[in-house]
Amino acid sequence: MNPDSSDIEQRKTTDLVHVIYASAATEPFDEAALIRLLEKARRNNKARGVTGMLLYIEGSFFQILEGEEDAVRSIY
Repeated sequence: MNPDSSDIEQRKTTDLVHVIYASAATEPFDEAALIRLLEKARRNNKARGVTGMLLYIEGSFFQILEGEEDAVRSIY
């Protein structure tokens, strides 16, 4: 079934934005602390409709956030 033009006009289009950044940890993270951080980030991101990726190596983070602009800004 193909949508007609009135269906398309009624749909709200949302532009996605993404933020990519690196940061340094202010304190060391062991495996348990990283798991807690990841679980919290997943809950918060899901509640705001944001997806992303978080990498950690030797005290440095690299993160990508993607979603609606207001939601991404609130997390960043």
